[in-house]
Amino acid sequence: MGSDTSKQEKVKPRKVDDERLRAIIDFEIRNSLGFGGELFEQRRKALDYYYGDKFGNEVEGRSQVVSSDVFDTIEWMMPSLMRIFTSGDDVCRFDPEGPEDVKASEQESKYINHILMKDNDGFKILHDWFKDALMMKNGIVKSWWDESEEVTMDEYEGLNDNEFIQLINTDGVEVLEHTENLSEDMAMQVAMSPGLERAGVTHDVKIKKTRKTGKVQVTVVPPEQHYISRRAEDIDDAMFIGERSLWTISELREAGYDVSESITGDDEGWWQEEYLSRHDYDDSHLLTEVNPGMDGAERKVWVDEAYIKIDKDGDGISEWLKVVKVGEVVLEIEEVDGHPYTAITPTPIPHKFYGLSVADLTMDLQLVKSTLWRSMLDNYYMLNNGRFAVVEGMVNLDDMLTSRPGGVVREKVPGSIRPIDTPPLPNHIYSMIEYVDKVRNERTGIRAFNGLDADTMQNTTATAVSQQVDAANIKEEMIARIFGEGVKRLCLRIHEIVCKHQDQKRVVRLTGEEWVPIDPSHWKHRMDMTVVVGLGNGNKDQKIRNLSMLAQQIGATRQDPELKALTSPKNVYNMLVEGTEAMDMKNHADFFTDPDSQEGQQAVQMAQQNQTKDPKVQAEEVKGQFMLQKTQMDAQQEMQKLQMEVGKLQAEMKMEEMKQQLDFIKMKTEADNEKAKNDIELEKLRSELVAEREQNEVEQAKTAIEIEKVNFEKEKLAQEMALAQQEHDLKLQELEVEKAQERSVRIGE
Repeated sequence: MGSDTSKQEKVKPRKVDDERLRAIIDFEIRNSLGFGGELFEQRRKALDYYYGDKFGNEVEGRSQVVSSDVFDTIEWMMPSLMRIFTSGDDVCRFDPEGPEDVKASEQESKYINHILMKDNDGFKILHDWFKDALMMKNGIVKSWWDESEEVTMDEYEGLNDNEFIQLINTDGVEVLEHTENLSEDMAMQVAMSPGLERAGVTHDVKIKKTRKTGKVQVTVVPPEQHYISRRAEDIDDAMFIGERSLWTISELREAGYDVSESITGDDEGWWQEEYLSRHDYDDSHLLTEVNPGMDGAERKVWVDEAYIKIDKDGDGISEWLKVVKVGEVVLEIEEVDGHPYTAITPTPIPHKFYGLSVADLTMDLQLVKSTLWRSMLDNYYMLNNGRFAVVEGMVNLDDMLTSRPGGVVREKVPGSIRPIDTPPLPNHIYSMIEYVDKVRNERTGIRAFNGLDADTMQNTTATAVSQQVDAANIKEEMIARIFGEGVKRLCLRIHEIVCKHQDQKRVVRLTGEEWVPIDPSHWKHRMDMTVVVGLGNGNKDQKIRNLSMLAQQIGATRQDPELKALTSPKNVYNMLVEGTEAMDMKNHADFFTDPDSQEGQQAVQMAQQNQTKDPKVQAEEVKGQFMLQKTQMDAQQEMQKLQMEVGKLQAEMKMEEMKQQLDFIKMKTEADNEKAKNDIELEKLRSELVAEREQNEVEQAKTAIEIEKVNFEKEKLAQEMALAQQEHDLKLQELEVEKAQERSVRIGE
């Protein structure tokens, strides 16, 4: 019975001490995504392909060219993405929650944009953030409230008592040196009369001023230095996340950490393959900057800044903790509201934190295209410096191995050298390269000529052309939309940071306004916002035309007594401000006066006073104004009609020009194809002529050999005949000798 009761007892949460917390952090780091493994290898490979490094399968003496498809695709995307997000004045805009919230939301929007783009290097942050995502799967930015101290040294001379007291009582002032100056006569008078005023006393002082400042910091985290829990499907639901970065001992001390000069961190960051791949291209990694003499405050160590959600105090509720450590030494454990990171990826995969990068979509194509290029170049090299078959012992091999224009090759017997034919490349290899480019374009949506087809363009209207261009860019716009969600989360986080930490008013000059005080302590908790993107000058031109039409409608409405109440001076002012901003004129206050300002209200009152005239006079004035406006409207309509005609003519001229360009491109392409075909036929004919010439040379060599053989047989026969004649003469001589001997014998007998 007692055992059953113990089983039913609720297990109480256990507190986590610092040593156990450090062990948990070490375990999470070792088992996190981003700490080694296949992910490192994929991102290292993406960096190598972006830089155009060799693949490792190169053969000495053969072509080693590398295509730049990964680099080209990413660099084609970057200008469009940066134009989309930075072509306007605002990156983001908060939506008002009611009519009374319009002004507040506008001010908050402008201030958040000011923090991102002015206080921080917003353009570079967005550029690096987007490029990391396109190249390395995910881009990571970190945003936090940074409190720092500005220390200045000042010296003052000749201060009186009041000035000296006022100075030293100022917050943040520390007196380093102080000298009180008093002449001897005045000192004697003061000693004799203690109540005498210190009129002749002056102070020389040296002080140190310490002023605390705080601001929102935004920075891009290198992907190889970031890690996240393997269990995380999104950065918002990650229970563990952090980064490993380089700090000097001096920077750690300036941040308030008490560290010794002998402290050491994990050295794995120095030898990380992804880190080395990023810096080996130009040899900029820090391993080349290690100075043996810098063992003190300037020595750098790897610092882990980890954020983990854990129940440390044992109350049964997990809280976010920030843990800073160097190696085995924990420098800080602080409870925080959450982690400071925001992530984007160009191709999200459901239920996974890491998506696919543009490099992932194009690396295999770069390898295939490089292989085709190498085959083509190897073939051209072989045509210019081919292989030869030679008769052993009949050719000087040193001459054969030295290939130079006009070089001489010595041979003993004509025809001892025979070239080995190199077959020309088939035509379909060029089609294969075009097919690889087509696959790349379909995967990424990037087209060098916007995907416009010459045959399609010949009888196409401007609207159809615009639709085809939009269809070609739809994938890039999809990536921009996904990135826009990340920018939205970043701006919302900046808004949250400012509301929590900026406790003092700040006077700044926002876009199109005068210097205004900003106090975020009264701001609302924002959840709704719109990421503003500008899709090029074409949309601005369309916006200006729409505003012109709207201005005509507002003007007509303001002149109609029955419809005049539909528009107010503020509505007209807002329309004019939109027009000036669309025309890239930021200083709209130089052209128009806000009706809500004091000057604007005075102008409205004067206009209302002018309306208290004689009704007949007003009627005549209204009639005259109506006629004038009617004349102006007729003139404007004629002008618009003329502008439309001119625009139509310009569009037709532009279409004709585009058609001519496309016809020229088509003709050039056909001419190039015809030239390539003729070159192939010429190369084929040249190869046949070379083969025929080689065959003739072989036949000539055979004939010469046969002639040499006949001459040799003839000489051999002549020699045999001469030898036979000599033998015959010798036999005759022997017969004569024998006859002489017989004759001599007979005579003796």
